[in-house]
Amino acid sequence: MIAAGLVLSMGVVTSSAFTTVTMDRDANIDVVSDGSGIIAMQADPDSRVVNGTDTGALRIDFDHANKGVGVNVNSTYTVGSTSSPTSTYAFNLTNRNTAALDLTMGYTLDNTAVGSNVRFRLYDSTGTEVGTVEPGSQTVQTVTAGETLYVVIEVTGGADTADDLSGTLTVSV
Repeated sequence: MIAAGLVLSMGVVTSSAFTTVTMDRDANIDVVSDGSGIIAMQADPDSRVVNGTDTGALRIDFDHANKGVGVNVNSTYTVGSTSSPTSTYAFNLTNRNTAALDLTMGYTLDNTAVGSNVRFRLYDSTGTEVGTVEPGSQTVQTVTAGETLYVVIEVTGGADTADDLSGTLTVSV
């Protein structure tokens, strides 16, 4: 009978050992510009279409580049070079993490574009094309620590001046 009482008593203590805990840990989290982030995004210094904003975010801007208001109808614009993308590019993405990351990149249009298109072509450090992103599609690339991907942008203006290729480029891990 004494043994049974000890077992019951131990069971009650074990099941309610504690209900809350509070621990403090130090964190070092800075907010930095796109060019300094863990996933760094940097415009080609010679680009007149891709540049940084006052807040440090990368911006792709055909509307105000060279004081224009967009791309011409029935035209193709290439920002960067598909034959030498590591030296002439729109922007690059660098993994500044200490481990490889699977980067997903996609583009979503804000409006509709019937005959026009925008394409982001990704190249590795050897100049080999490793992925393409168009509106409604995405690509996933494994990027090793310290590796840089180079992006060339191709914009095709269709025949309709109502087409609007503005949208959101999303890069995620």
